[in-house]
Amino acid sequence: MDEKQTLTARLRRRLTRDDEAEERHVLRVRIKQQDEVPKHVTLNDKLGEGTFATVFTGVTMMQPSETRAIKVIDRRTSNWKLLEAECAVLERVKHDHIIGLFMILEAPKYLYLVLEWCRYGDLDTKVRQMPENRLPDRTAAHITLQLADALAYLHHNVVEEAACCVLRLVALL
Repeated sequence: MDEKQTLTARLRRRLTRDDEAEERHVLRVRIKQQDEVPKHVTLNDKLGEGTFATVFTGVTMMQPSETRAIKVIDRRTSNWKLLEAECAVLERVKHDHIIGLFMILEAPKYLYLVLEWCRYGDLDTKVRQMPENRLPDRTAAHITLQLADALAYLHHNVVEEAACCVLRLVALL
């Protein structure tokens, strides 16, 4: 069986299994005072910054030995409806090639999304480190298969909420 047939068979098996992975339970915590945030999460190094959010490495007080990525979103400048939609999708998604959500911490000024941390960084950084900014063909093919698997999962399981999907190298981990 060649590589293409193997991928097709894997995708077909994944799509026909009913909830093959154990269910991920996302903890939602609402706090009334912004100064209560350190009781729940500690922010460490800044990983990146966008228009409405900044991402840090950090830990939760429930699992202080596990490094996480913590996305801090300014509630005052964000579209709350889109933010809720993103959270709803992330709460439902459980896939090996899609970042998992562990906790949503709602504070008065900021929303904190506690996510899986990819210690090796994003694909854009890796490509820029390669000679001629190019991945070896075998590696690129492997990443493409993983991406196809993740997109098929999203299409099959959360297509209603995933109205817009922007794929950029910095979003691929």
